[in-house]
Amino acid sequence: MSVIQSASFEFLWAVIHKSSEQDHSIPTDFTNTKIKSGKFSDGAGAQKSEQHWHDRRSIADAANDDLDLAGVLTNRFGDTVTFTKLKAIAVANRDTITHLDVGGAAANPITSIFAGTGTSKVRIPPAVSADNPSIWAMWATDADGWAVTAGSADTLRIAHGGVGTVAASYDIFILGEES
Repeated sequence: MSVIQSASFEFLWAVIHKSSEQDHSIPTDFTNTKIKSGKFSDGAGAQKSEQHWHDRRSIADAANDDLDLAGVLTNRFGDTVTFTKLKAIAVANRDTITHLDVGGAAANPITSIFAGTGTSKVRIPPAVSADNPSIWAMWATDADGWAVTAGSADTLRIAHGGVGTVAASYDIFILGEES
């Protein structure tokens, strides 16, 4: 069994906004704010995680990739991943033609992420390039995170937007608890 030594994330909002006018008396707006950062250590509870899973995946045109997060996936160490809580999730759309929809699985959809409904979705727009993807991410540093219930609320759907005729590539990163 593998353990999480540490995991961290940082979201930095840095913007320089200047007027396009030639009048330099118009002020410049500069923001450089760390909106959120956090660390997770091994275990269950606030700012803790016991398992992670990540992959680069491909979805055929107009198809779905239904990920069972409770007992089907394996991590890089060969351990079966059975999440009971999600603490962080990020999906990066690397495709430059189509959007991806996250959520709305037909069977056993994860509802905790989507305010208790299994039909809600988040749309991730196409990427500028594969090296500059569009990203949807969320994380919880509290003890609860988002519940995953094996057999009834454990499927996360990533759906191809149906634009174009080729497979879409995406990266997914999940951090969570198993106990």
